[in-house]
Amino acid sequence: MGRIAIHCAERYSELTAWQVEEISLRMEEEGRDFEARYKEMLVVLLMGTPSKAHQRRVRQLLGEVPLAELLPLGKFLLTDRDLYTFPDIWDGLRTPMVRLSDCTIRQFSVADALFYKYSKGRDALYAKQLVASLYCWGGRAFDPLLLPKIAEVTDSISPGKRAAIVYAYRCIREYIIGRYPVIFPKATEEDEKPVFQRQGGYTPFSKVIAAMAMDSVQPLGNWHECSGTRLYDFMDVLSESIQRSKSR
Repeated sequence: MGRIAIHCAERYSELTAWQVEEISLRMEEEGRDFEARYKEMLVVLLMGTPSKAHQRRVRQLLGEVPLAELLPLGKFLLTDRDLYTFPDIWDGLRTPMVRLSDCTIRQFSVADALFYKYSKGRDALYAKQLVASLYCWGGRAFDPLLLPKIAEVTDSISPGKRAAIVYAYRCIREYIIGRYPVIFPKATEEDEKPVFQRQGGYTPFSKVIAAMAMDSVQPLGNWHECSGTRLYDFMDVLSESIQRSKSR
């Protein structure tokens, strides 16, 4: 192994675009044994790029070292899921910023509802709709009426790029859940189910936006003002509101 100079990424930020797509395809795949998919991800990790030279070097490496001994190299893919960036699709579409920091709560509510539907069966149609909901047309603000127009562009991207976008959204959603434990508490059999997952179903953020806007205090203004609030600003206010209600 020491004689073969193969660079291996140690975090998501070090992966090449090709690696992100190939790994995301396997992360988002269902119906196939995960161990087999993980071994494929490890090979992708070792290759770096799909060049013939890298393929030969990885074959040589695997001829000298059992794949089982190399499995720990990909541990970060499962434990440190910090893929927080999105790929550019077309100059006419605005790419989401890191961790969706430029996303409004209204846009997030649309995207999250689609992600919920996608997660129930990994339907490719919902994956396409989710991708379209995350990008904005030109320099315009998010507008649901423009989604069909955006989809005309985003529906034509490769399955790998689509998987990379969906998986990045999944990672960011996990980050948000971890950042706001008051909003997304860990449930036990005795405890109430987390916010947005009560009664065994899914409560869309659109209802939470409406509830915030109808609150007598209106901490984020009326519905239009509340809907246009940045995602993390909204979560900060909602988290504080929940904490205050618990302390009463």
